[in-house]
Amino acid sequence: TIELCKVVAEFGGLYDTHHRGNYGDTLIEGLKEAVMIGKTADIKVNVSHLYALFPWNWGKSSEVVRLIDEARENGIDITCDLYPWTYCMMSNPIALFMTGSMDERVHSIGSTGEMMERLFQDMKDPEKWRQMKQELKDTYETEYQENLEKKKILLQHGIRAGEPHNLEYTMVITHSKTHPELVGKYFNEVAETMGTSWMDALRKVILDDEGHTHTSIGGFREADLIEMLKHPVTALTCDGSAEDYPISFTRPAHPRNYGSFARFLGRYVRDMGVMTLEEGVRKITHNAAQILGIKDRGIL
Repeated sequence: TIELCKVVAEFGGLYDTHHRGNYGDTLIEGLKEAVMIGKTADIKVNVSHLYALFPWNWGKSSEVVRLIDEARENGIDITCDLYPWTYCMMSNPIALFMTGSMDERVHSIGSTGEMMERLFQDMKDPEKWRQMKQELKDTYETEYQENLEKKKILLQHGIRAGEPHNLEYTMVITHSKTHPELVGKYFNEVAETMGTSWMDALRKVILDDEGHTHTSIGGFREADLIEMLKHPVTALTCDGSAEDYPISFTRPAHPRNYGSFARFLGRYVRDMGVMTLEEGVRKITHNAAQILGIKDRGIL
């Protein structure tokens, strides 16, 4: 990476990184690595959609801001961007059960939509549902054991790694037509509300919604989000695409694709007063243009 960045730096380019600390317990280490690459290669750095994801990274935003300030004081041109949401990566939860023999069986059907429909129908059958639950548990246990071995290897090199995602505590319901009271709740909270296991609770919601439940990886703390939003060099992003998403059974679109600027200006600028309107507009326009090296744009 460093050698490639040295070449890019010769042409005034940018090292725009989805740094390795986003999902594990290595947020700070990942940011330090990005700073090191910027310093060694003498290249401008932008950390894309920087956030403190999952409980093991909560509260680290102050250290993130401190490291960015320290790097800039030492002459490293480093910036960051983030989107104004506390969850990411929308999905249909039926896909969680595409594991084990289910994975082999449904993949022989055809398109992703057909696979999801088959799994949805299987959920209605008590015996098939029992098998689906067990295979998901087995898959997590296998991943957990494999991760332990990887952690041992990484620790030999002084690198810490996070745990596999425990779905019960990292996944949140973001859309349910029949259970709107559950929107924003993690799977363990859904289980507590419905008085059953998280898998059985999720199954009921999915069946009630006729397969059109939406879930997401949750885990941003709004206080961390706000602290990083306020930093002068932060730009606003959406981390979405320009694709015109249809209402999809298999791949629901995250609202960040369409509503990031509106949410930022409405919730954080107007309603919460995190910054002035002028500062908010600057993050959307001038800061983004500066990161990309676009001249004479975004500021009057």
